[in-house]
Amino acid sequence: MTVLRRFTASAVATVALAAGTVVLAPAASAAEAPVPGTRWGFADCWVEMYRRDDGYVQARGTSSHNNSCSIWLQRQRVGDGGYPWTTVSGVLDMYNNQRATAYHWNGTDAASRVCLNNASLGATNCGITVW
Repeated sequence: MTVLRRFTASAVATVALAAGTVVLAPAASAAEAPVPGTRWGFADCWVEMYRRDDGYVQARGTSSHNNSCSIWLQRQRVGDGGYPWTTVSGVLDMYNNQRATAYHWNGTDAASRVCLNNASLGATNCGITVW
C-alpha cells in the first residue's frame, strides 16, 4: 500500500508539473535561439542575445570565478520617430550566477544590442548591432 501511495503522489506531482509547464510555456510560435555572433565577454563575464521568432530579444549573461558583472539590453530606432541607443531593460547584476533580461520587442526599423560591465576589471562595452 505504501508503494501505491508513493506512486500516486509521484503521479500527481508529475501531472501537476506537466499542467504547470503547459500553462507557463511560451506559445509554439515563439521559439527562441541565440543570435549568432552576439556572445562575447570580459574574462569570466559573458553576455549573449537571444531572439524569439516573433521579433522579441533578450540579453542573457553569466558570471563566474568571483567576477562582479552587469548586463542590459539596448535598442535604437532609425527613420521617422527614431531615437539613439536607449537602455530598454533593467541593469542586472551578477556575481557567480546567470541572469536574463525580460524579452523586448525589436520592432520595425529598430536594432538591438547587449551590453556588459565587468566591475572586477572596470571594463564596459556593448556588442554587435542586430537588426
